[in-house]
Amino acid sequence: MKWLVPATVALLALLARLAYLFEIQDSPLFSRPVLLQSLEVSLWWPRLVQVAAGSASCVLLWSIGRRLFPQGVALAAALLATVYGPLLYYTGELLPATAAVFFVLLLLWLVTKTPALPVWRWLVPGVLVGIATLTTPAALLLLPFLLWWLGRCPPRADDNDSLGWRRGIWLAAGCGLILLPVVILYGVSRSPEDGSSGLDIAARIHDFWRGAEIAHDHDLYFGRDESILLSGLLWYRWLAFPFGLTAPLALVGLALFLRTPDGRSRMGLLVTGFVVSGNVSVLLGPVTSLTRLPFVPVLLLLACYGAYRIYRGPGRVAAMGATVLLALLLNAGTTPLTASARAREYFWRGQAFDASQMPANAMREYRQALQADPDFPEATLKLAALLSRRGEFGPATALYRGYLHHAPGSIVARRELAMALLASGRQDLALLELEEVVVREPDRADLHGTLAFVSLVSDKPERATQAYRRVLALRPDSSLVRYQLARLHESQGRGDSAEVQYRLSVAGAPQHADTYQGLADLLISRASPPQAGVSLASTPALQEAEQLLLQVLRLDGKSLAARWSLGRLLARQGRYEEAMVHFEALLQLTPDEYEAHLYLGGLYRRTGRAEEAEEEFRLYAQEQRARRLEAATRTQSEELARKFFDGQ
Repeated sequence: MKWLVPATVALLALLARLAYLFEIQDSPLFSRPVLLQSLEVSLWWPRLVQVAAGSASCVLLWSIGRRLFPQGVALAAALLATVYGPLLYYTGELLPATAAVFFVLLLLWLVTKTPALPVWRWLVPGVLVGIATLTTPAALLLLPFLLWWLGRCPPRADDNDSLGWRRGIWLAAGCGLILLPVVILYGVSRSPEDGSSGLDIAARIHDFWRGAEIAHDHDLYFGRDESILLSGLLWYRWLAFPFGLTAPLALVGLALFLRTPDGRSRMGLLVTGFVVSGNVSVLLGPVTSLTRLPFVPVLLLLACYGAYRIYRGPGRVAAMGATVLLALLLNAGTTPLTASARAREYFWRGQAFDASQMPANAMREYRQALQADPDFPEATLKLAALLSRRGEFGPATALYRGYLHHAPGSIVARRELAMALLASGRQDLALLELEEVVVREPDRADLHGTLAFVSLVSDKPERATQAYRRVLALRPDSSLVRYQLARLHESQGRGDSAEVQYRLSVAGAPQHADTYQGLADLLISRASPPQAGVSLASTPALQEAEQLLLQVLRLDGKSLAARWSLGRLLARQGRYEEAMVHFEALLQLTPDEYEAHLYLGGLYRRTGRAEEAEEEFRLYAQEQRARRLEAATRTQSEELARKFFDGQ
């Protein structure tokens, strides 16, 4: 029953990973990961693929281990991998970590399964090196090691040197098939860690064997809060478990393994090479559980071998002492999560809740982030924005001012502060903040546009005009700004200037219906008033206005403003039948436009349709009475409520 052990390992790994996913499915970061918070699709399927890959990795580890170590060591390592905390954690993260583990193990399994592959078949391991490199750059370091290993350690004693190097050529070719297209398309970027000093590299190699996380990375130890299962498999107090125990055992196991004939064999050197490649990978970037993970399964094998030798082998006392000493050295200074790290995690959870339209939960997480780190700038801005959105302008303003105290040059914070002040009715203070903003960033058209808007709301049309003209100086083709400037000039009685801006806006934005509407209404308002009993004479300006309104209806057939303007214009020109069409359309679009009944009644009377006219007048009067009654009832209710609360 050769299948019993691998099937058991696969089943245990599958159950552990599924149990973990079901535990964390209610976490905000499950449906809104940090890097994918705008995604609107189910994220269960990619995680289920990772469950399958993680389970297969445990079986691969068992298969590799039983060829290189005693059977018990292989089984123990595979069983540990089924419940190894970081492996479970990254099953739930949409990151390439689980795939990297699978492809690195698949590569090692293939090399150990058929060590005497025909020359050309080494193309396949090369392809696996390339694929693994796409999931983790550290896998690329396996290529030079495998090239050396193939040339230095032939699978058969009678192999000549050239045969080994020919295998290496096929290996490199397979890797190139995968990586060269990527390099051609995207190029190669130089790592910011290049040029590190020897002391830096030594410190990072030390970090490779520790369980600590760097400050800016997503900390897997925080995941304990989301999962009962993970809370028993990960902890970070005095010992960075599990890696804080795995690493010293693996180092002792490696030292003991290299002292055996198997350790100095061709396959033993292969295992050693994988461990060395993992250490050298620190040259490619910062050391975290994510970059360390692809090499962890091999370390689990060595750790189990170390434990086995401590339990049964000679020199167990020395091995145990070395393990304890290494554990103390590698876990020295291990403390719980720092305040800034916890603040960062709370902030990411807040973002996930925010993206899921759960503002109360988001605010709770942002507040926890600020409790952990009061100077966390992003959390301050996010919380202030949510408070402002909820109408809590006092606390929002205080947060913005606190932020600006530490970062007075922040344009975003100062603009948001201005909008919060405006919403709370303090227009003058809002204007002062925006004036400060445009002084700091005089060439940003969007800021001048905001200043113009606030100036209008603050009843300062001249300042608004200046701001709009500044926007146009920066963005001459901004049709929307010209439209706003036209409306402003029209409200100031500057009809000629308004008409110029409307026409420029029409020319720049031929699909903007509001611009046609504004220009048409301006042309109609400037027409000479008709004499009593005389229809409005048709002029070129009014003919243009009519065509403009028809264009509005072509762009937006449901435009109520265009129907009103066109209906009134046609009625004033004595074109009663044409005017009726637009008032009837108004009532079909929305019965709430009850004043259209009054106009229709007048038009029906003018065209001799007396009964229909009376019905329209009746409907108008009925709706008007209902509106007045509703208004009176509301006024009485408000008065009663006021008296009740005032104790009168």
